[in-house]
Amino acid sequence: MANRNPHLRYAPQPHRGRGTQPHRERASRDGRWTRAMLTAGILLGGVLLAGGAPAAVEAPQRPPEILSWRHQVLSHERYEELAERWAAFTEAHPRDPAAWVHWGHALRYAGEDEAANQKYTRAFEIDSTEIVALEAYASMQATRIGPDQPEELARTHTRLLRAVAEHPNYARSYYALFITSLMLGDVRQAEECLRRMVTTGDMPRPLFDHGYNMIAGAPLEAIIFTNGDNDTYPPLAVQAVTGVRPDVSIVNLSLLNTKWYIRYLRERGLPIALRDAEIAGLKHAKDNLIGAQMQRHIFDQLARSGWPRPLFYAATVYEANRILPVRLVIEGLGLRVVPTEDEAGKDLQDDFVRTRRLFDTVYRIDGFTDPLVNWERESALWVLGSNYATLLERLGMALLAGSPAEAAPYLYRAVALLSFHNRLQRASVILDRWAEVDPESPLLAEARRLPARRVQRD
Repeated sequence: MANRNPHLRYAPQPHRGRGTQPHRERASRDGRWTRAMLTAGILLGGVLLAGGAPAAVEAPQRPPEILSWRHQVLSHERYEELAERWAAFTEAHPRDPAAWVHWGHALRYAGEDEAANQKYTRAFEIDSTEIVALEAYASMQATRIGPDQPEELARTHTRLLRAVAEHPNYARSYYALFITSLMLGDVRQAEECLRRMVTTGDMPRPLFDHGYNMIAGAPLEAIIFTNGDNDTYPPLAVQAVTGVRPDVSIVNLSLLNTKWYIRYLRERGLPIALRDAEIAGLKHAKDNLIGAQMQRHIFDQLARSGWPRPLFYAATVYEANRILPVRLVIEGLGLRVVPTEDEAGKDLQDDFVRTRRLFDTVYRIDGFTDPLVNWERESALWVLGSNYATLLERLGMALLAGSPAEAAPYLYRAVALLSFHNRLQRASVILDRWAEVDPESPLLAEARRLPARRVQRD
């Protein structure tokens, strides 16, 4: 497929397809099952009456908690299964607000957004002071409202402030509070949320380093279009915590569909030449969402001004979201936007000189092989880690034909990443191609001895 590197990995998209059955149908089915089991128990009890009381029906055990996609991404089928299990557990424990929330999380990640919102609302109704319920409900509201609903926005913001004041180490609250703070123009509070994402431990070392790599490796005054949480919050957090590279602008493409965010970016100096009335008049069109219109607007403004700032897509941006009619040049973690009239020139191309310099002098990637990280819990980070493996592989293979000794360190690091994360088949392909060209390489022999990481199973 043109304009797509088949190996670059992208941030997880929402799972779509067949969702779990609606609660009403599930409850009806489960109710029939329960009545049948009770009937069987009564009959069995009648038969065994002389031998003792019948065994009690075992209550469902508490299922695993549903982690944010920032940490763990499961299959669509697994989320469906967990939604069923949380439904059964919630039916047995209807006054447990956290159970309703986790049922909602499972439904949400299975693609059932409205059903998930109903569960968050029910949890809040049961106990509006319980942090899990309070955060889930307030976060849901934060995605539904905007500055044009000032009373509801103020209520939601106040709830989130209460949540972080009473439970300062519950990290999930800071993500929604960051959004409501930006809506209200409270940049200081938004930056404090970014710092708390780090200090609460919700942003593991590899993720924080990835944010550093994104901005430290970017050219001066770069604008970077990003895709989701794990390529947006980390670079912003690095800027807030360390003060590194404040000249780089991060633009989240999902938020770019909202008018308040467009106004916020304009006030932050992004090349947006729209007045408030013009922004208010923006409308979604079929196959042309507001965010896509704004990508073109920013591109056009930069082009008219002679490109005073370089424009990039993060490597994690889905191909479908890269709508600009341009050539994209891979410069490490960034895909530089290069205008071109040549349709054949719009495939991805590599700037190996710059990518090599970034790996040699800028990028911090040791965290992606850190054995102290709980990689089963933080499985979503491999989506980012695989990009480094791909870049190292492409760079190493490009050098291999002309200078095997120069290629070896990059191929070794690619194999080390893949082996640590148990991508052994892909590592084997690199080793075989390497051996064909440079079979006597000492680093090749060392790479063949790299152990795979032991995976802990539940």
